[in-house]
Amino acid sequence: MNKIKILAFLLAALPFVLCETEPVDPYLSGAFDSEVVTSFDDYFPRNTNNVWRYKTNGRLDSTSVVMSGAVPYEDAMWFKMNHGFDALQPENAENLVKRIEDDYLFVTAPVTVTERTTSLRFIISSYKYLILKENLAQGATWNQTVNYKYSPFGFEMPEVDKKFLVESTIIEKNIPVTVNGNRYENVIHVKHVFKDFYSQDLIMQQSFWLAKGVGVIRTLSEYENGTTTTKVLDSYTVNE
Repeated sequence: MNKIKILAFLLAALPFVLCETEPVDPYLSGAFDSEVVTSFDDYFPRNTNNVWRYKTNGRLDSTSVVMSGAVPYEDAMWFKMNHGFDALQPENAENLVKRIEDDYLFVTAPVTVTERTTSLRFIISSYKYLILKENLAQGATWNQTVNYKYSPFGFEMPEVDKKFLVESTIIEKNIPVTVNGNRYENVIHVKHVFKDFYSQDLIMQQSFWLAKGVGVIRTLSEYENGTTTTKVLDSYTVNE
């Protein structure tokens, strides 16, 4: 379990008093619908050819995040992006996003990570989790049990089924936030704490700031080994 603990998963802790708790979301565990719903005015606009360009730790990313259209995944239609929000992902690592009512869900791309003490490399499969529940009040929480697979890189060995716990909190809601010199209104700050499901050991913490009509304007990831990654929005195009 120590090896899994120190993997830097995909994806600034802030103290907050939790006052409302939601159960595990049912969308995470089964097929739900095949409807394709585009949007240009919610917290993750999903129209085709929407573009976001970010700076990672102060440097402009070489690849923009582009929404490229709807694709099927697990009996539902999702919108595909050519990149996610974690520095561990290679360029053109496809991620998926979908909104169902007030819930926003992500499917991450698989990544290869290196265990920092032994230099062993592992392949972490894609996994699905609930990034935002728009209708919850500030301070509300929800928990998710997320399934994933891992296998050693370069070895012909079967994938191992694993899972981790994600504890999520609406830290702030409907606030103005200035990022990279630009002011955004109607921002929700949501924080996710990833823990090993069995040991409860901390894996990583990740915060998202999402602006209505814009999308993700900032992320802050804090990994188990003490390193951090910050992404801030540099420019964007959201189509109506």
